Amino acid sequence: MAGLSSSDFYQADDDKIEEEETSTSLSTSDFYQAGDIDDKEVAEQDSNALSNKDFYQEGDVYVPPTPSTVQDLGYVSTESRLTDIRETPLEPTSIKNLEQDDTLVADILQYRKDRYGQSLDAKSDNILFGKLFGGQELTNENVVDDFMDNYRFISGNSLDAATEISWLKSLQQKEEEASKLGTEEGVKKANQYAEQRERALRLYQRADSVRNIFDSKRYEGMNALATVADIADNVGGNVLAALTDPLTALTAGIGRAVTGTSRALGVSPFRQALKAAGITFGIEAAGAAVTDIMVQGAEVEMGAKKEIDYGRTVTVAGIGGLTAGTISGIGKYNAEKKIGIATRGELDEAWKKVREEQTESALKKNLELGVQSDDIRENLAKGITNIYGEKAIIRYTKGPKKGKIKGIDSEVIKQSDKAKGFFKNMNLDEDVIEPTISFDIFERTTAAVSEIVAGLKDKTLKLVDDPEVIGDGVTLKSLTSPLQAKERVSERLLNITSNMSEESLDQMTSIMGKYGVTRREIAAALFTDASMAGKTLGNLSALQKNFTKAARRKTSGEVAEQAESEAVDRLGTTFRRLEDIRRLTLVSGVATATRNTLSQTIRSGVDTLVYAFESGINPTKKFGFKNTIAQLKHTYGNQEDAGNIAQFMLDAFPEQKTRYFNQYSEVRNTLSKKNPSQSVLADKQSKLSEGTNTVLDKWESGITTLNYFNRLQEAIYRNGAFTTSIQRQLFNKNVDMVDVLKTGRLTENIDENMIAKAVDDALEFTYASQPKFSLFRQANNFIVKSGLTLAIPFPRFMFKAIEMTYNYNITGAGTALFRMGASKLKGKQISDGMYRQLSEGIAGGMPLIALGYLLRDPDGGNAGSEWYNLKDGKGNEFDARPFFPITPYLLIGEMIHRGFNPTMVNDNFSKKNISEMIEGFTGTNFRGKGPISLMTEDLLSSSTDPLEMQDTYNNLGRYLGEALSGYGQPLYQIADFAAAPQQLGIGDGYQRQRDYNSEPEKRDGFESFFLGAFKPFKSRLSRVGEAIGFDQADIPFKEDPRFEEVPERILPFMKIMFGATLNRVPPDYLQRLNQLGFTYRDFMSRTSSSNVDKYTNREMGEAMNKEMPEVLATATQEKLSADETASRVRDYIKVMKQMIRAEMKTGTEDAALSGLITRFRGNYEVTKRAALKEFKDEKKREPDFFNAEDVDYLLALTGSKSVYSKQR
Repeated sequence: MAGLSSSDFYQADDDKIEEEETSTSLSTSDFYQAGDIDDKEVAEQDSNALSNKDFYQEGDVYVPPTPSTVQDLGYVSTESRLTDIRETPLEPTSIKNLEQDDTLVADILQYRKDRYGQSLDAKSDNILFGKLFGGQELTNENVVDDFMDNYRFISGNSLDAATEISWLKSLQQKEEEASKLGTEEGVKKANQYAEQRERALRLYQRADSVRNIFDSKRYEGMNALATVADIADNVGGNVLAALTDPLTALTAGIGRAVTGTSRALGVSPFRQALKAAGITFGIEAAGAAVTDIMVQGAEVEMGAKKEIDYGRTVTVAGIGGLTAGTISGIGKYNAEKKIGIATRGELDEAWKKVREEQTESALKKNLELGVQSDDIRENLAKGITNIYGEKAIIRYTKGPKKGKIKGIDSEVIKQSDKAKGFFKNMNLDEDVIEPTISFDIFERTTAAVSEIVAGLKDKTLKLVDDPEVIGDGVTLKSLTSPLQAKERVSERLLNITSNMSEESLDQMTSIMGKYGVTRREIAAALFTDASMAGKTLGNLSALQKNFTKAARRKTSGEVAEQAESEAVDRLGTTFRRLEDIRRLTLVSGVATATRNTLSQTIRSGVDTLVYAFESGINPTKKFGFKNTIAQLKHTYGNQEDAGNIAQFMLDAFPEQKTRYFNQYSEVRNTLSKKNPSQSVLADKQSKLSEGTNTVLDKWESGITTLNYFNRLQEAIYRNGAFTTSIQRQLFNKNVDMVDVLKTGRLTENIDENMIAKAVDDALEFTYASQPKFSLFRQANNFIVKSGLTLAIPFPRFMFKAIEMTYNYNITGAGTALFRMGASKLKGKQISDGMYRQLSEGIAGGMPLIALGYLLRDPDGGNAGSEWYNLKDGKGNEFDARPFFPITPYLLIGEMIHRGFNPTMVNDNFSKKNISEMIEGFTGTNFRGKGPISLMTEDLLSSSTDPLEMQDTYNNLGRYLGEALSGYGQPLYQIADFAAAPQQLGIGDGYQRQRDYNSEPEKRDGFESFFLGAFKPFKSRLSRVGEAIGFDQADIPFKEDPRFEEVPERILPFMKIMFGATLNRVPPDYLQRLNQLGFTYRDFMSRTSSSNVDKYTNREMGEAMNKEMPEVLATATQEKLSADETASRVRDYIKVMKQMIRAEMKTGTEDAALSGLITRFRGNYEVTKRAALKEFKDEKKREPDFFNAEDVDYLLALTGSKSVYSKQR
């Protein structure tokens, strides 16, 4: 039988054909017992099949006749179906009429299934919460109310309108393509698409026929209470539709921006609010009108109505304009009424006043202690003029003070070569130091040193037991003697700080703060005093370090950052810069900034709960409502204030300022003259380092500019976290931050320890701090040092993601309790860090776990087809992995359901789940995942099937290409921007995904390597080409092996607006397959031939669409467990792949065998499964689909009625 020819399949006369078919195939009535399926279904199935009489003989091969038209096959287009409704508009009706129409309710339920993939018995959505809390009972009233809410969004929300129209146009295209096939199967599909379009368009018309809220016809049959409820529901639905419209946020913002801030001009806030509302009303009304015309235009285009109803458009525009205008007006009024903490100018003025007071106090202290200030000034001036010339000193020219020193011309000093060398060698920020250069510094510094000396003398301050005296001829006695006329203050300060005892450090810091002496003042004093000191820069640097030691201890974050900095510095400069440019480029997309903003919004809310819990259990912290919500206030309410406060405070502490601004996207920035402050993160162009390579400098600067939005959002969240930390630290000391700022009493209340903690908190909040776990810190530094950032671009973020997931979890709470217990047993105090970890575990982890559990609830309306996919409630789903920190909790929620839901397969901690955990917990898909994700995926999904072995050379090339293609990120987002007009209904609003990863047959060796390296570039650039209009007809559409239709990307521009790529919700059986533990990779073909993969995926998708619902339904009826159902599906996948491959291979080599396989595949799935089982039971082996005898025997088994009487 292996040598069968095509003539063996067909006989010369019809009688023999009928005889053969009777013996080798079954009619639908033979498959199931009576009552298994209704007679109507059997009749429909039998009527769709061609009978033997439809074949005619031509030579010795029979071919089916060709119908004259698709209409002959029963095709009825959407347009012809809608003739009645288009020609005869519906009469005005009431809500009650809709609720009493059972046919309408049935249509709505079917529409929900067609549009959103909901089952017919799924509960109705709540307008605010959807099905998050169970939804509403399936009554006629609730079904109609749910649909009317949906229609309000379609007609009043540009996003909903665009997604609905894209769905309708997608159906239209599918209907046209299916009808052009000219086959019965094609006509069947075309009619299905036409029925869906017809149903949707008819429902729109029924909804549109309901009268507005001012027409009594609407309320016929309602009592007073029901009428009021309907009005509230209608108004609330329209307002909510407008509120959630992206255009509303845009137009409201425009209204506020156009009016400007006019408080300073004396214009009343109320008048400004009216102005903003008026501007917004016009803009939003126009936007709402465009949206409604877009919806009605689609209805006209598709034949649902003759013309646009402009009366409806006016109503919709009025509602939209009123809603957005009100929002803008209220926002503007609040903005005008709000009084900020202080402007930067006001803060500087308050500090200047305090400085004058401190200087006056210093003069009195110097006089009291007998310090010869004038002599010190003249001695200093002499040294300055010797180096910089007479112009560096400014003297009085007349009056009683004629000839005396008035001040220092800092500009003269700053411009000298010696000064520039000083800044460079001391690593000082001249733009921060230069404004403080004056003789006042020496008054205050001298007073501080003199008071410290007095403290040493009266024993209130103590030196170390065995002091190290620095300098020739300097004795211990000289450290406690009064300052002399010709003595250098910097030298005395160096000797004192080098030998101060540990117990006296806090008191010494307090004395420094009283006179406003911070590291900035010390640096400025060094700058001028160095000109005459005759000391080396090494000694001056030692003074800087000693001052740090005297004032405070470095935090673990500072120590870790220094270690990483040293590791980076050991890398080659050119390689490091190129790699830093690549990493910055990876996060330069607008979508990245959008995702980060949404992610940080989640984190802000969660951390508010954490601090509330922490301040309640930690005895060293005070609980206060304003203090608790400070993070939200400073991030979302007072962004300008937060920026001013952060920069103002950091200016006083140069080293902390450098830490604060140097960490962005794990790339170290060096503050330069052009970007001394927030410009590093937001407002201006900046340079990462001042190099000698002009090309790299310009490239670096360009990428920094492209990162504007990402840098801006990071600055906002970092400033908010910093200011919040300062406020909370002061609150715990019973000090109000606003009072400190407005009085300028900064140095008396805020020391560098507090600033360092605030910087730590800000960097921690934006994932820019070093990992806390020492092993992670070492691994991070190794990756950076070795250049492995090519594979793992953002190792710090990866480790911080793992740490956060661990701490914001039951694991964090458990670890904290263990540490607390151990500390108590040792007789030690419980640290703030332990309280914080416990709070993170309980108040942070529990809400996130609960959220992940709800979003992945299989009975809810949010869970998508994979553990990381979520539905948007508009018939689409999106990949939520980029939205950290929610990502790991989606996986945790999924794993909880797997463990406790008996309808799901519990494959937790399996090989597949380990791959999921690596992906979900490490953040490899959150920020520029890089090649490491591909490597892990290939490693954990390796197969023993020879047909699925991958080309090693090609993979290596693909890893390299994935890394290098990161440089083109700014170019790739053109594809998203080019799709922007689709938001306004221009174009189809969707893209059928193409297989950009298809490739020619792989070659051996280096040729294969380069093909793999080019693959990521080709894929990304092809998408750009398609978006801007280049013909991509030569690139095939993507074949998804899980379903038949081409996957569709919806409103690509949404990736820019919301950071997410929307895809059409796939068939609902995919979610069930996910619950059984299957993923995309289980169905896809992975051979060394792209042609084989494409064909196999296409055939697999078609088979799945036809048969998988029946596989799952049969398993349910047989009451199989989840594991048993998964096993059945697994067998189905295995056999189907084997059949498809054998059919394809033998189709060219052995037409007879290919025909046998085709005939076997044509049977019902339940029939094939029973035949396969019978074969294995009899033969004690699996069938070989490359063996004609095996396939022929399977065909014979499909004729055994006794086998199938047991099915279903």
